Amino acid sequence: MKKIFLGILFILLAISSLAVFASKEENVEAPAAADSLQTAEKVDDWQLDFNVYEDTDSGGKKNVVQSAPATSGGTTYSEIQILESKSLSATRLDSYSDMGFSVGGAKDIDNFRLNIEEGYLPLPSAITYEGLFYDYYFDTRGETAETKDLFSPSYNFAKQRNPLTDEEEIWLSVGLNSNLKESDFSRKKLNLVVVLDISGSMNSPFNEYYYDGNRKVQDEDRRSKLTIATETICSMLDHLKAEDRFGMVLFENRAFLAKPLNPVGETDMDRIKKHILDLRTQGGTNMYAGMQTGTQLFDKYLNVDKSEYENRIIFLTDAMPNRELTDKNSLWGVLDENADKGLYATLIGVGVDFQSQLVEHISKVEGANYYSIHSAKEFKKRLDEEFDYMVTPLVFNLNLVIDAQGYEIKRVCGTPYSAESKGEIMKIGTLFPSPSEEGEVKGGIILVQLQQTSRDGKISLLAGYDDRNGKHFQNRLQVDFKKMMLSSWLSPGLQKGVLLVHYVDLLKEWVEYVRNPESRGNKPAVEDDWQYNKPPQRRERPGLNEWEQTSMRLTVNDHYREEFRKFRKIMQDEMQRFGDEKLQQEVDLLDLLINFDKSRFNYNEPYDEIRHGTTPKGFIYYDDPPRKLNEPVLNYPKFAKDAGIQGTVALELEVLTNGRVGAIDVTKSVLPGPGGLDEAAIEYARQLEFEPAKTNGKPVAVWVTYPVNFSMN
Repeated sequence: MKKIFLGILFILLAISSLAVFASKEENVEAPAAADSLQTAEKVDDWQLDFNVYEDTDSGGKKNVVQSAPATSGGTTYSEIQILESKSLSATRLDSYSDMGFSVGGAKDIDNFRLNIEEGYLPLPSAITYEGLFYDYYFDTRGETAETKDLFSPSYNFAKQRNPLTDEEEIWLSVGLNSNLKESDFSRKKLNLVVVLDISGSMNSPFNEYYYDGNRKVQDEDRRSKLTIATETICSMLDHLKAEDRFGMVLFENRAFLAKPLNPVGETDMDRIKKHILDLRTQGGTNMYAGMQTGTQLFDKYLNVDKSEYENRIIFLTDAMPNRELTDKNSLWGVLDENADKGLYATLIGVGVDFQSQLVEHISKVEGANYYSIHSAKEFKKRLDEEFDYMVTPLVFNLNLVIDAQGYEIKRVCGTPYSAESKGEIMKIGTLFPSPSEEGEVKGGIILVQLQQTSRDGKISLLAGYDDRNGKHFQNRLQVDFKKMMLSSWLSPGLQKGVLLVHYVDLLKEWVEYVRNPESRGNKPAVEDDWQYNKPPQRRERPGLNEWEQTSMRLTVNDHYREEFRKFRKIMQDEMQRFGDEKLQQEVDLLDLLINFDKSRFNYNEPYDEIRHGTTPKGFIYYDDPPRKLNEPVLNYPKFAKDAGIQGTVALELEVLTNGRVGAIDVTKSVLPGPGGLDEAAIEYARQLEFEPAKTNGKPVAVWVTYPVNFSMN
């Protein structure tokens, strides 16, 4: 009997244990509670596979891009919001808030400065009024309508003489004030996708032109553009919060998903940083593919609550596309379509040869801005101070109507849409929050040069704009122009702004003259060359397309050297009058130009000898043949490999005197067309580097035959 009792007891204990075990199993399989995700183990969701890529040319199903489910992440978040405009306090003539606004578009002129420091001639597009304005704080006090709305512009008028021409000019300044306190501001939760250019040109040193190899004699920093870019991205990631989401796309001639868009709080960000720093360059440059694939990551997040989330792509590139579908029309089309859906873009230019002309055009899209990296260290400091401002546009579709029979707009300085401002209407576009100190706003000014057509002294100013939720606001003010002209108080912000406008005018005139000597004395009219249906143009120089560029050596003739001396004195005097020591950087830049000595730079070879496609194909005598120095990765197109297509593509390569590959001709084709073996062979060859051929110890440019073998083995 005792044995029977013990047996029954044993069976009951066993059943009880099984029940407990089953209960634990159920608990493991059940979804985690929302508040438990905060302590969940963080994952490394890096999934880069160069054998899997997004086919943006085919228009087929987006089979590569995958995002995490559009959930809140489960963490209990506090409300992150910007104070509604109805509760904001008014801004008066002599009062100020501790935040203001700055315009979108260019946020610096660092590429312009870097080119001059390295002995190169910048592109005219590398210096803009709005880019330079964002380097400085401006006194924005002035006439303003009392309003509690988010945007509260102020106005000042002045007649000033142009120090370069001695002509009298009439200027209107628009102070970009807000009724927003910095203590009330915090950015939204951020869905951020970084799109990174890993093409072959990103492997060149940060301070060299990829397509010619010119460099300084004493070159301490030989890091590549990709190295600078990846360090910048890692610095950027430090500013993301647990409730933000982060994803990443890489592109060369194709685009690759590196990391899906997932919550930062659930991601092992240290591991992600390590993956980013380990990246290497390869292939061509298809900016369209990168932007298109980055856009696809947002498919599940385009309808998020704008009062809670911000969607943004940050795009890092040297902006030298060399693939189909990369002209500004198609890339602009993606950005414009994204903006309509509330997905905005920040473009970051990398390297001294950054194609500022292309990016300056496409950054006109709503909600867009762009920066150029002068150094990774300096840009990290900028991110520490401005990251939240960079990703949070607040004012959209801003236009200013100047209703005055006696005046019309002559030109606008300080907005990407300057060329689209005519007659009475000034288009400004997007405003981003900007820091303010004692009534001075960083980049917080737009200048309008007026043309007087009659003696009417009354001017009515109407500012119309939308907030981030699409609600429209208007702000109207009528001012007595004659009375303001007689006032003894002159706005120091307006005066500083006009000084910088004339400074930009001088530098642009010099650059345009050096690039086109016939342009001197015939300044081109301000007009918008942005043509949405304009087909991509080819440069006269063989081997390079419209956006790929070689360097031009810095040149300062006697005329402009004297003009720079005159303006240096003006800048020095005004710096003391304004008490703005930061203007010293402009004095230093003028000193570089005034005292420019080309012997400080070693350009390695005569500029004309490195032009692509100019080397004759006939016999060229040399003592030492070219010697290959590297072995780039050869990308075997997946569809060709799957189809068993193989063979040898025969190329003729122009090996330039700097060891780079210039023009490329296909002499034996295997599979032509976009994405074929011919194209893969050309992309491989573009990354080759050689010890150049030499005659009597001097480099000479020659053509060589180079087979590229695609084999299943």
